[in-house]
Amino acid sequence: MATLETQYKLFTEKNPHYSHWTYKQWLDWWSYSVKEAIEEGFEPTVSDDFQIGPDGAFEHTDDFSEIQIRYKDIDCDTGLITEDNLISVCYTEQSAKWVLFALDELEKESTNPNRTIYTIPRI
Repeated sequence: MATLETQYKLFTEKNPHYSHWTYKQWLDWWSYSVKEAIEEGFEPTVSDDFQIGPDGAFEHTDDFSEIQIRYKDIDCDTGLITEDNLISVCYTEQSAKWVLFALDELEKESTNPNRTIYTIPRI
């Protein structure tokens, strides 16, 4: 979950007429809103489309396709694929980019020069 500071920043960006609120004013309003919701028996919505992004939590409702991130090892003597496995399945281009970035950083430390990481988009 996004920090309260991040939620405050996003709130003021999305509601410019409240941009003059200090963090303390927003926190007081937020706390009161949460208290009222609990007292009224508010049940939170649970969604399978919930995601965490760089700007905090959001519900992803766009259509998406599956992107498989795989690796294969090639024997340098024979040129044959010795191993081909699934690393991750991503449902957005952005999440696939994050996974590929992380894998690229790991590959820099790898001792296997014959490993190739690739993606397979599936609609």
